[in-house]
Amino acid sequence: MEALVALLRFPFYSFGKWSYQVRESLLLPSPSALKGALAKGIILLSGKKGNSLDEIAKKTIEELENKLIYVGAKPYKSSIVKTPVLLKRFRNLETSKPKNLEKSDAMRREYVFAREILAVYVFKRNLREEEKNLMLKAIYLIDQLGDTECVGNVIRAEWVDVKEKKAPLKLYVKFKKVSKMGINGGIIENMLEIPNFGKKVKEDPYLLPVIEKRYRRSSYYIESDRIFEGNYKIFAFDEVVGLWI
Repeated sequence: MEALVALLRFPFYSFGKWSYQVRESLLLPSPSALKGALAKGIILLSGKKGNSLDEIAKKTIEELENKLIYVGAKPYKSSIVKTPVLLKRFRNLETSKPKNLEKSDAMRREYVFAREILAVYVFKRNLREEEKNLMLKAIYLIDQLGDTECVGNVIRAEWVDVKEKKAPLKLYVKFKKVSKMGINGGIIENMLEIPNFGKKVKEDPYLLPVIEKRYRRSSYYIESDRIFEGNYKIFAFDEVVGLWI
């Protein structure tokens, strides 16, 4: 197996959980968000065509799914901080409201701050060299994660080998895969595996190898290397990263 690893730098991001008016954010980008971001770059480079954008995106995601084994993310030498904000939106362009009537609403939501994020895409080893080159170029086109206002860029990216050796778990894993193991801490969050294209899809619980810390009346999150050991590891950007496949 080989992994495409990218160092993402975003001032802030938000991955809203399904709710009304109050939108809590995930701590880290979900697998669906990471796959969608890479698929966008592939589409831009390859010039795929179809009857609609959704059709092109779905086909590209399906092609990616046939090649991928695992997708995940972790903070890179950084803590994670959540900050709630209150958004006020003006719906002046909606046609359903009476004319000359200003319509607005407010929503409380969370934004997440982490200096950098490590995104990991593990592929089957039978990728052709031209496919690897396309993926590497496409990942550098990632400029958005989650909401449209959450923009950033890729600092570095590289292909690395995935070795079947144990190392402290650093990347999130589906909880059902490790539920029978002795787990020392961590946080469980529900995330989408693949983009849902607007449809309500069941989310899977994931175990995040991070722990919450308190400072006065505030909270922040840091990595923990004591959750348990992963069964595979990679070495990327001067860091050993354990993962569970």
